[in-house]
Amino acid sequence: FVTESVGPVFATQAAALVSSASSFMEAFRLDEAMDAAERALSLSRKGGHVFGQLQAEWTARNVAYRRGAALEPDEASIDAAARLGIPELEALFCATEGAIAWRRGELDRACVLALRGRDLWTLVGERGGGRLLLAALVIACRGPEAEGEIDDLVRTALSNETAGIGIQALGLLAPHLGPGLVDTARVHALAQTVPTAHWQDRLDALSVEEALARLAPWIDIR
Repeated sequence: FVTESVGPVFATQAAALVSSASSFMEAFRLDEAMDAAERALSLSRKGGHVFGQLQAEWTARNVAYRRGAALEPDEASIDAAARLGIPELEALFCATEGAIAWRRGELDRACVLALRGRDLWTLVGERGGGRLLLAALVIACRGPEAEGEIDDLVRTALSNETAGIGIQALGLLAPHLGPGLVDTARVHALAQTVPTAHWQDRLDALSVEEALARLAPWIDIR
């Protein structure tokens, strides 16, 4: 868009602030994360930097969700990212807005968003856990549709090394699990990828405590 011709200094500063906001968020420093995201959003708007504005908007939405704010799903930003032709950003928005819809009990809406994000991550070959989390959210919304679908996702979740992702995915899948599918020791190892002091804090979809509570019928949570 206009990043190179209008406000390049604003764009550079905004990008640095978005990076800082993401780091603060992952460190559970949510007040600082929100402050950086809001400053990035302001600078991006001043500089006419549409991509930077959307990055800052997604970060602010994610932080607000993690804070437990009463949010409503907003598909407008997802469509804006799609118009820019940036599937990664579109998928990130789908994950956050899908989680918001799921928590509100809007399962059909959440499923549509989760499917859209899952397919986008598949398209770009994502391997860090974004696709896994959205695939698990689809199951949480509508249940499995194919034989072996749960088993495949459980195996992927148990082997995922990205902090917080595997345990959240298993938590989302929990109502559809059966005996012997998950190993208690491995579940606890996945939980430990998040500092225990922050087990009560909401992540992309669930907190560790929420995930463990949902898994309680299948594991020893002591």
